[in-house]
Amino acid sequence: MRLLHRVLAPALTLLLAMAGALVATPAQAASTGAAFTGTYENFFQHIGKSQAEVDQKVQDLYTAIYTENGPADQRIYYPVGSDMAYIQATYEQDVRSEGMSYAMMVALQLGDRGRFDKLWKFAKTYMQCPNVNTDCGGRYDRLFIWHVDDVAPYRHFSLPGGEPEYTPAPDGDVYFATALLMASARWGDGAGIFDYGSEAAFILDELKDTTDLQPGELSIFNPDNKLVRFIPTWVEGSGSLVDTSYQLPGFYEYWSRNDPTTANRAYWNEAAGAARGYWRDVLDKAGNRGNGIFPDCTKQDGGPLDQYSCASGYKHGSDGWRTIQNVAFDHYWYAGDTDGHAPLAEQRAWVDQLLGFMRPRRASMQGEWYVDGTPASDWSGGAGQALMYASAATVASDSATRDDFLRLAWDQPVTTGEWRYYHSSLHMLGFLHLAGKYRAYDIGAPSTATSVYADSLAPGWRAGSFGGSVDTAVSAPAYGGSGTSVGLTPGGPWDAVTFAPATALPAAGIGNVVLRVHGGSSGTRQLQLMVNPATDGSGDWGTRVPLDAPAGTWTEFRVPLANLGNPATIGTIALQDRSGQTPPTFYVDDVRLG
Repeated sequence: MRLLHRVLAPALTLLLAMAGALVATPAQAASTGAAFTGTYENFFQHIGKSQAEVDQKVQDLYTAIYTENGPADQRIYYPVGSDMAYIQATYEQDVRSEGMSYAMMVALQLGDRGRFDKLWKFAKTYMQCPNVNTDCGGRYDRLFIWHVDDVAPYRHFSLPGGEPEYTPAPDGDVYFATALLMASARWGDGAGIFDYGSEAAFILDELKDTTDLQPGELSIFNPDNKLVRFIPTWVEGSGSLVDTSYQLPGFYEYWSRNDPTTANRAYWNEAAGAARGYWRDVLDKAGNRGNGIFPDCTKQDGGPLDQYSCASGYKHGSDGWRTIQNVAFDHYWYAGDTDGHAPLAEQRAWVDQLLGFMRPRRASMQGEWYVDGTPASDWSGGAGQALMYASAATVASDSATRDDFLRLAWDQPVTTGEWRYYHSSLHMLGFLHLAGKYRAYDIGAPSTATSVYADSLAPGWRAGSFGGSVDTAVSAPAYGGSGTSVGLTPGGPWDAVTFAPATALPAAGIGNVVLRVHGGSSGTRQLQLMVNPATDGSGDWGTRVPLDAPAGTWTEFRVPLANLGNPATIGTIALQDRSGQTPPTFYVDDVRLG
């Protein structure tokens, strides 16, 4: 039967778009950080950009850079057969753990499970030690070779002397672990290599493991100070160097709350505190010049290097661009944390210092700087540098400075040509931070990450409709440009597309109903979301939440169950026309409970 038309209850109804998304988080600490409040701001609203404009900009960037549909001189994503893909480092024409793990994080944040799985399968097959091409000499078990060939069979390279090169670049391993752990939280675990939580746990264990090390091999985390090494080997002293951008306390804090191996969590909490303290030491030993400029690399105690065997050494260069983003999102996610080693109050001051220093120079920023604020190069850092600095605007104190960097970020074109790999990788990450789409997905009860539809219906789920006709395998439009979506062609007003499990699910532990909606060919679809406790829709439909979905684009909605009437069980999810007219076909994708 058709759902009854009745007046919407004004209480507890809320229009949610992506910027207002709520993410389930642990309750052990009260905090102002976004990882606790669940509120991730769309900062571009401060320069007059609408949510629809921001959503479209994100989709355009993603399509250009991270899909097979991007222009040939912009994309860095390349499919391998039907079930794998890699990210090409275009200037060297290889595949790097850095770029692969960044891309997986981007796909995770945008809900593109299909491409996430393809990237992960390539990394698992050809980059993680051991793999189909090598046993890595028994070294670096479960860690990732930092680069492999971009031509089949995708083998590792050799050092100038002919020795095989198996060493990891630790930031890639850190991003891999975090992306997998968040995938477990957001989508739930699959089978085999797609058991995301188990795969993440394996990597996390190895990052701190100091047992069974082979000659010349070191652990990623230095057990003496819990800092990530530049390279975990004694070769050329690399194990004694620290890259400031490899320190990611926001991720370690996340691990301290979500590592499946609970015995590791205290270690990660300490590592987060160590990284924050290390940054302070670096700036102190740089002379407290008040410009917020972090060098690329330092000694273990944060002191200056007298060598350049680590990125740009003690200069601030392409590695160091990323450091201020790490500082900013750590503070943005976990500010005010009362549990363990909280972000430092100085972190916001460092952001203000760097943005204040770079603001009058932003039109033509040099790519490298000495820590005293003297330019060290005559080349511009381009979109990568601009977006890393701009992403720090999430915690900037001065609104005028913030807005100048937001405009700088918004106006950056997609990088083309041979240098696009690094710039575009940073461009996408930074833009997601500013758009409010870079979020900490915490693991809660097992049911908090239930997939309903992602290119196909999840096992045990069925789709239907109240009036009209439903198609569960629409090839276009589909979110992310590939796969399929669900389309409803209404036969009259108030028709709805529905999703129901075989047996009603307990609502305990489920925070939100999350879905993406495409408004079709024209206009804006006026819809409403509701949940029924019964799988046949015979129960009370609770509170109806209005959602407006523009035509021609995908919009993500994350609606708390509290706003839907707090049903005790989830038996039917319905997305219904509320316009009172017969609308054109609209589409739904990436439906989940999380």
